Amino acid sequence: MITARTELRLLSLEDFDEYHRLSADPEVMRYIAPVYTHEESDKKLGELIEWQEEHPGMGYWTVRSREDGRFVGIFCLRYLGTTEEIEIGYRLAREFWGKGLASEVAAYLIDYARKTLNATRLVAVTDPENLASQRVLIKAGFQYLEDRFHYGANLNYFFLDFTTPPS
Repeated sequence: MITARTELRLLSLEDFDEYHRLSADPEVMRYIAPVYTHEESDKKLGELIEWQEEHPGMGYWTVRSREDGRFVGIFCLRYLGTTEEIEIGYRLAREFWGKGLASEVAAYLIDYARKTLNATRLVAVTDPENLASQRVLIKAGFQYLEDRFHYGANLNYFFLDFTTPPS
């Protein structure tokens, strides 16, 4: 899968070093979860790969720059917690913050979810203080609905409905 500036491929064991570097960065993980140890990254990566094998079409994508192949980050389409709602999520390496890549890849995956997964709605959750992530979602067409409890915290809940035209 290709966007104007990135290439996406499903996450694999080959991505361990970059996945761990991203997951061990306190600034990247600030609004997501505590940083991962090497062992936690190893375990979590295995779980993510297993999950995406059980859910064809959904999963976790490694994103690289088309220009130089550098690792940009991880994006996902997965179920929100124990619900059947499809959630978009992302985390980018710090050197790629503020360059519009999150918006570019999010727009691509939104289109993919609508056309390939036949999704009628996507959701996303963010820490209430994560304004940068909220801007990405709003730019992509998501609307804030309310705060909801997911992943052990009260988070801002956003949705994007494909069944009604945008206002």
